[in-house]
Amino acid sequence: MLLDMLAIEKTVWAGWTRVASAAPALGLGARIYQAFDQRLMARGVSIDQLKTPAHVPAHVAEANWTSTQGITSVPEQAIAEWCDNGTGLVIWLLPTAPSFAVPLPAHIAVWGLTLGNNMAMHPLASAQEMLQSPHLCETCLYDFAASPPTLLYRSMSAAVTNSLAATRQRALKKAKAFMVRCLAAQQSQQQLLPPALADTAAKWLAPVGTAPHGFELLAGVALRILRNRLERRKYLDQWQLAFTFDPNPDWNDLEHFHFVVPPREVFWADPMPLYWQDRYWIMFEELPFAAPCGRLLAIEVKADGSYGSPLAVMETPHHLSYPFVLQEQGQLLMVPETSATRQVELHRCVDFPGKWELDTVLLKGVNAVDTTIWRSPEGHWWMWVSVVEEGAERGEELHIYHAEQLRGPWLPHACNPVVSDIRCARPAGPIIADDRGLLRPAQNSAAAYGHHIEWRRITQLSPDHYEEQSEGQLLPPQNTAWLRIHTVGEANGLRVLDVMVRRPRHG
Repeated sequence: MLLDMLAIEKTVWAGWTRVASAAPALGLGARIYQAFDQRLMARGVSIDQLKTPAHVPAHVAEANWTSTQGITSVPEQAIAEWCDNGTGLVIWLLPTAPSFAVPLPAHIAVWGLTLGNNMAMHPLASAQEMLQSPHLCETCLYDFAASPPTLLYRSMSAAVTNSLAATRQRALKKAKAFMVRCLAAQQSQQQLLPPALADTAAKWLAPVGTAPHGFELLAGVALRILRNRLERRKYLDQWQLAFTFDPNPDWNDLEHFHFVVPPREVFWADPMPLYWQDRYWIMFEELPFAAPCGRLLAIEVKADGSYGSPLAVMETPHHLSYPFVLQEQGQLLMVPETSATRQVELHRCVDFPGKWELDTVLLKGVNAVDTTIWRSPEGHWWMWVSVVEEGAERGEELHIYHAEQLRGPWLPHACNPVVSDIRCARPAGPIIADDRGLLRPAQNSAAAYGHHIEWRRITQLSPDHYEEQSEGQLLPPQNTAWLRIHTVGEANGLRVLDVMVRRPRHG
């Protein structure tokens, strides 16, 4: 983060101030849980083990920094030092919120991150969110120099339900980009609005500085792990395909869909509808439970509910999924997910269904998933894609690109990322054009990966502006074996979706 900020023009790093008294005292239960979590659930370098970079100066604060009830008081001497050395921005990395002995000069900002109901660097930040459903973890960047603090950036993540350390690592690895984006916007004198959440307003709530008892964390995680293992031993949760040619039923009326059940050793997901050469097809991902990489298949479907055998479409040494198909000037094209190559690739069909050639690399150097493309009636091309920050969780931020021609060049939207919310960022199928405009299906992975669909009505779309709002949900039926829905599509009268179905593992 610091190196990225220093790369911004006119930015100079002044140094570190170490404040030893700010570290919170953890009880025995919390220390036991931390050791268990770090050793078994989130191996690697802890984010609490901050190291001062060797190339920047550091000193130990000599003034009296006091911390009480989750607040650290910044003494007048420290503020005077900031003024004397021309500091304009203080990055607050303490586990307690700041207060100031004297008012800060107008030119000094103090940026800090909160995670859940605590400062992000608190060792138990997001513990409450990890234990309680729907396991949502809000990360905010505030300027604490203002009173009340000013919200600069905001994002919603999904907690890792069996690891507090992993939850904090993912959230903070994504959040490191917040400061870089905000600083770059300020240096260029551009306004940067916090990416829209799912139609919820921001409200400042002072960090409480408290968290569940350590033994409560241990018990909660242990029970969850035990329950999950027992369920996996008893049940097989498998993604299956479903389709219908009936235009009348709602999307959630699954009784009117025909299910395509895969063999027990694989799942089939990410269905894309295709009408090609007077036949109807579903393009989809196949992933064996025992394999790390998926491949792409196609299956022919008919109006009477019958379907053929799956045929190979594409297989590579790396993972493939989300086979987004489009037709342009009589050519059949596909943009599969190829995030392992850090590229967004356009492939051209040579002989359907199994022979494809790389046509164009649309984007380079991006960890991008679920690319979805739409052409406006005026001929302008738009791309919605979930771009992943290094080390963060997939599907939490939505980026838009646009181009005059399908093969590019593709330009980033001025407000990227336009959404930063696990509940509605990741694309979940092709854009739907109806009599009210554009409807974007999005994955909601708050409760679990791909839990259900959020319908997002696009109300403003231009190279400089983007707005969308909620227009309902597509939820799996309650108290059934249908657990999740995470991809939908419609083309030429064929509707497709995927459903996670719970099957008995034996019998």
